[in-house]
Amino acid sequence: MTDATAARFPWRQVVASAFLPTILFSIGEGAIIPIIPIVASRLGADIAGAALVAAMIVVGQLLGDLPAGTLVARIGERVAMIGASVLSIAGVGISILAPNAWVLGLGILLIGVATAVFALARHAFMTTYVPPAYRARALSTLGGTFRLGFLLGPFVTAGVIQATGAAVNAFWIHLVACLAVIIVLVVLRDPADAVQSRAALR
Repeated sequence: MTDATAARFPWRQVVASAFLPTILFSIGEGAIIPIIPIVASRLGADIAGAALVAAMIVVGQLLGDLPAGTLVARIGERVAMIGASVLSIAGVGISILAPNAWVLGLGILLIGVATAVFALARHAFMTTYVPPAYRARALSTLGGTFRLGFLLGPFVTAGVIQATGAAVNAFWIHLVACLAVIIVLVVLRDPADAVQSRAALR
């Protein structure tokens, strides 16, 4: 790809729609990660059980990585991200209503699966449409947005727990974040469409 082609990449049209959903989703995930063992303990889990429940988010990511590539290729990045957000909301609902640590673990597992699909869908756009000259910077920026969310999420959780006194309320942060992701994905133009439209005009 030539420098001229790279220069015509519609950065201004895709930056918000490419990175904002990732920031929102990762804020929600970062908000719940620190409190999973606490909630598990309050549901009766011992230290080992609480650690196992917390590990379910990573187990879910590993399981989700297996079908995520095929799913994203079949239904597209934006639809996959919306579906992942809906699945994550379902996981949050199970976690909030969980009567015991095992059910909480199931909810966390679903959130992990959703995270894998969401992350792969966003990476798919970067590797497919961003010009090679800028791809490394785009991918590193994408990684930075995930880490930014993981940084901000626990601070939001701290404020919610301070205000409400209940650690489980941190799950509502993730639910709101997922709803915000869906709204952003629906309202803002799909970055893949923006790139393809620009290419068609050349």
